[in-house]
Amino acid sequence: MNPQAHPHEPWVLAVDAVSACCALALAQGHWLRGVFYSHSPLTLSQRLLPALQTLLQSVECPLDRIRLVALNRGPGSFTALRITLATLMGLRARVPFRVLPSDTLTLQVLRWSGQGEVWSLIPAGRTEFALALFTKEGERAVRQTEVHYGTWFQVYPLLQGDDRPILYPEPGVIPMAGAPRVVRIHERHRVEALLALAQRPEAVHEAVEIFDVRPYYLRPPEIRTVEALIPGGPGRPPGPAAG
Repeated sequence: MNPQAHPHEPWVLAVDAVSACCALALAQGHWLRGVFYSHSPLTLSQRLLPALQTLLQSVECPLDRIRLVALNRGPGSFTALRITLATLMGLRARVPFRVLPSDTLTLQVLRWSGQGEVWSLIPAGRTEFALALFTKEGERAVRQTEVHYGTWFQVYPLLQGDDRPILYPEPGVIPMAGAPRVVRIHERHRVEALLALAQRPEAVHEAVEIFDVRPYYLRPPEIRTVEALIPGGPGRPPGPAAG
């Protein structure tokens, strides 16, 4: 136990797992107790629960002591977001925590060391990107434009004609990699911004139930419902004759 942390201070967990990055951070009150990060081609379903178990065991924190989870709800991989939400919903059946959600573009801005107007840009999969203009004021990130989404040739015109910095995640490849305007923000640092959001005095009052968190999909997947064939149902082949 950290001798400077009060034993009754709440435990806070931050989870950022919207891509190949899986980052967790755990704090007791304002004291950072542990961080876990991995970047692996393995599916998140094989990494998230073991990572959480390793983190909790390393600081001897039982799962039922967590009262607030700060969560990156996207944009990101549909599969990663689905696994993250499903995992937290399963844990919520045992632990009465609440959730403080944020988004990937905002977290990049919060980790930026500068102030003023800045573009936040992330890869959105399938050779497409998401882009928005923010203003950072102290420790606040205020989004100034809607999120623009499309191929590089569709979003690049928005970046021309000004000299404002462009934030982009590391690791990752950006066509403007050599431009002095590009500022790389490592994916593992977003979880630190999440944790800082959850440690504010008003964070508990802003938190919601896990069932109220809506993942942020840039391109909602097409999910088709396949109905089972019911003998004798409307538009279906008749079942075997009775008797």
